[in-house]
Amino acid sequence: YDAARERSPRYLRESGIAANIATVIEPDSVILDAPVGTGRLLDLLVDAGHSVVGIDISEDMLAVAAQRESVRTGAATLQSGDLEKLGLEDNSVDYTFCVRFLNWVPPLVMGNIIQEFARVSSKGVVIQVRFTRAITGRELLVGAAKKAKRRIFRFGPWKMMLRRILKPGSRQSTTGQDYIVHERQEVISTLALAGLEVTGEWFVDKR
Repeated sequence: YDAARERSPRYLRESGIAANIATVIEPDSVILDAPVGTGRLLDLLVDAGHSVVGIDISEDMLAVAAQRESVRTGAATLQSGDLEKLGLEDNSVDYTFCVRFLNWVPPLVMGNIIQEFARVSSKGVVIQVRFTRAITGRELLVGAAKKAKRRIFRFGPWKMMLRRILKPGSRQSTTGQDYIVHERQEVISTLALAGLEVTGEWFVDKR
């Protein structure tokens, strides 16, 4: 699962962007990685000087993530949980990172999840989402800070164009699941409803 993905240029770009964001935010931050999956971000975030809580609903994924160095040393912890009902207190983490997930859920569920991220995060969230802008689909890592807070994220140099034009709606993945391309304004409005404002966008895909 990881071996094939880790060789892809897209995977490397995602990791590079996440690593750069991790170095911009305050040292010693507490970060929620949700869903944590196999833990691809855990060591990266810990190496940047943060402590991490990883949550996933899949016990199989958590078992793989438990083999990461950061978990074995105690710098990162793991727990089972539902992203729509995180078992965490309000403002109990500084930031939440969510990569490669929100395009697999419908808008209503995305809204519930982002509300939970905003509830538990005292400073901001970083989400990856593919949405439409005019007629061109783009996949981004989006930084959003809580309103009335100072701007934490800044635009990065990763202005990369998508390989293909995508239209709003869904398409079938190789696993048979619906991959949903969200409307840009829908994403922005969902963040706003959660009390978040976009403070940075980093383009993942390129031609």
